Amino acid sequence: MKKTNLFSLLLSVIAVFLLVVSCSTPAPETDDTPADSPTTAPVDSADDPAPTDEPEPVDASDVGGEFTLQWWGSQNRHERTIGTIEQFLTENPEFEITYEFVGWGDYWTSLATKAAGGNLPDVIQQDYARFFQFADDGLIVPLDPYIEAGLIDISNVPAEALAGGMIGGDLYALSLGTNSQSFVLDLDVFEEAGVEVPSFDWTWADFEATVMEINAATGKYGVVGGLANPQLVNALYLSLGSGMYSDDGSTLGFTDSQPLIDYFAMMVRLQEAGAMVSREEELANPTNLENNAFVEGNAGMFFAHTNQYVALHTAAGEDRNLMMVPVPRAVGATQSANYLKPSMFFSISAHGDNPEAGAVFIDYFTNSVAANEILAAERGVPISTAVAEAIKPNMPDAAAQTFDFLADIDVSPIRPPDPIAHGDITTNLYEPQVIDPLLFGQLSPEEAAALFIEDANAILAGQETTLSTEPVATDNSAEMPTAEGEFTLQWWGSQNRHERTIATVEQFLAENPDADVTYEFVGWGDYWTSLATKAAGGNLPDVIQQDYARFFQFQQDGLLVPLTSYIDAGLIDVSNVPADALAGGMIDGELYALSLGTNSQSFVLDLDVLEEAGVDVPAFDWTWADFEELAMTIHDATGKYGVVGGLANPQLINALYLSLGSGMYNEDGTALGFTDTQPLIDYYAMMVRLQEAGAMVSREEELANPTNLENNAFVEGNAGMFFAHTNQYVALHTAAGEDRNLMMVPVPRAVGATQSANYLKPSMFFSITSHGDNPEAGAVFINYFTNSVVANEILAAERGVPVSTVVADAIKPAMSDAAGQTFDFLANIEVSPIRPPDPIAHGDIQTNVYEPLIIDPLMFGQISPEEAVELFVEEANALLADQ
Repeated sequence: MKKTNLFSLLLSVIAVFLLVVSCSTPAPETDDTPADSPTTAPVDSADDPAPTDEPEPVDASDVGGEFTLQWWGSQNRHERTIGTIEQFLTENPEFEITYEFVGWGDYWTSLATKAAGGNLPDVIQQDYARFFQFADDGLIVPLDPYIEAGLIDISNVPAEALAGGMIGGDLYALSLGTNSQSFVLDLDVFEEAGVEVPSFDWTWADFEATVMEINAATGKYGVVGGLANPQLVNALYLSLGSGMYSDDGSTLGFTDSQPLIDYFAMMVRLQEAGAMVSREEELANPTNLENNAFVEGNAGMFFAHTNQYVALHTAAGEDRNLMMVPVPRAVGATQSANYLKPSMFFSISAHGDNPEAGAVFIDYFTNSVAANEILAAERGVPISTAVAEAIKPNMPDAAAQTFDFLADIDVSPIRPPDPIAHGDITTNLYEPQVIDPLLFGQLSPEEAAALFIEDANAILAGQETTLSTEPVATDNSAEMPTAEGEFTLQWWGSQNRHERTIATVEQFLAENPDADVTYEFVGWGDYWTSLATKAAGGNLPDVIQQDYARFFQFQQDGLLVPLTSYIDAGLIDVSNVPADALAGGMIDGELYALSLGTNSQSFVLDLDVLEEAGVDVPAFDWTWADFEELAMTIHDATGKYGVVGGLANPQLINALYLSLGSGMYNEDGTALGFTDTQPLIDYYAMMVRLQEAGAMVSREEELANPTNLENNAFVEGNAGMFFAHTNQYVALHTAAGEDRNLMMVPVPRAVGATQSANYLKPSMFFSITSHGDNPEAGAVFINYFTNSVVANEILAAERGVPVSTVVADAIKPAMSDAAGQTFDFLANIEVSPIRPPDPIAHGDIQTNVYEPLIIDPLMFGQISPEEAVELFVEEANALLADQ
């Protein structure tokens, strides 16, 4: 059990922060040249004025005093930043700055120590992958008050340059420049090798050929620096439409491992040929931006960000003939492997003594032409268009090249920041367990890719929350009843559900300070064992998450109480919940369980495959005859499967008979719900025909190579249709690729159907138990879960589309396109009344009868459709009668 309050939450957030920033040191996306030692340099000036929480509009000249500043970087960055500080102090003698600079790895350890002591500097340099967590942990503050006070001017900064620093509409970090990834070419080495400069849309196959040719012709390395960098894995899959991680950071962003296998195999070949620095040499003699074979003129290419180009060019020599080209794309890429990324940011911490003075310095860094002439775009192209235009003509050639490169390259949309687990994956998995064994010949490329995918997904599934659990706002929903006193709560779910639910609990407590919640969460199997133990002891929680197949039994055992009295008392509001969404929780006219989200069944279509086949999208009232014709036509026209996934699922038998007015089982679950077997015979005969035609995956292949939601022919683009529930659609769409053209249609109906084959199914419920000590407070929490817009913005429809139509309409615009499609689909389909829950014997029927005795013999040609149906009816009715 875990008892939460805001103070304990703060402690846990700080602990998570310290763990992340002190134990994980992933490779930087900027530069990692260590400083000789941390440097602190106070400059004499005036006394420090008292800080203000909400700055009034003032002139920058009215602000002064001492403030503190910290950044990471190379020696070149340190020198340019110090030069800018000195210029700022010359123009603003009323200020004093104490600054510190360190290398990349030491920087985050230093900040972690300061954060624990509550003494972060006023201004800190920030990274895109980290500032979200700093904001979530309350360690940095929005810059908007300082903008409104006139201390920071963003009038010449385009919106897209601000977007990377925004969270929830507030600006927490101001970009210090724009950059992207590149390979830097030594054009003299290319000329020596007789190799042409690659095109901007080159592939990794082109890259390997170029590297090999340079090495063979000159004896120099074709490339040094960075091929083991996981950012190139992200770039590889970005060019294929996804990225290294999924949008929410809960899994890897790809399921097709072949591009990664090919990339690893390329690295092995390059190392074996001597065309790149060996891993053994790389580990024995680490290099940095200013000390490597490329700088020494002994390599043709070097992987670097554009904001590193000036430092790299300076180290190599101003007379060197260098240029940048984009990162290669995967063979078969759908878009660029490059994106525009804020190189780094400045943020104002919540600990500083003089944030107003820090804001003035950030403004100077952003808008001063003199400052940016000193900085020379080392952190990236200035975000102020006025400054960029002013300094470009006077920039060194190397800096000017970055301006032109970023203006000319094709880019893809920026991906979300790396999840918290990225540091763990990079430091403890990718390099020591994957790259090192791969390049030392201990793992094959296939083994390395399989190990990485398995272990990275495991780490991502178990990572600490990346969601903010601080109160986000006062609820903007209708006025809510309030709760008092302590109540208890229990649910099952995934790590993602746990994090979102905990965040919602904390938001509820922020809005109900007189309440307290003791909660417990476990996985699916342990959940029901836990509830059984508590029920036996008479100590069930006040509020429990419930399942449609189980809550009838809980009610019959007297473990649940009706919600009607709490509705009548105004503690639970169901005025915006349609009757169809309430029906699943009703028993004998009483509401015992309130749905936490709705879903339904569907067939997902790949519209590009349908277009390739020259067929139309089916009508929403299509039949199984229409379905068979469509599947056959897709296969005949394209050679792809017409359908994969699910035709052997007994839920489709329930849908078949639901469209005929009954269902798979009768109302009390004592027998099958139908006596006319012809629709089922026809369905089985259709399956046999589709298999014989090759229009669906054969049963033999299905059993030999089981697939899942993220790994199937539909995801790979080799099928026209896939059976899925609406609450699976986002995951399916993510696995297939965000650029895929997919849509959902209802389940087909039987020929001669009298109603829809779809119904609205509660994903799960909340119920109030008969054991709780404070059911009234639990009822208020259920109401909050149902009707609070803020709560459902945090929950993000993870349990299904919200049952309140008002809440669903409010949060839909903020949802992903795929999630928004589920909202529209459920709002537009025709549905039939929900059937009673499956009887207890359903599991036995599915596991021990339906698949082994019916589906397998049918699809292996051992029994006919008529024989299969006769056997199923006989065996299922016998089990139902005996249950």
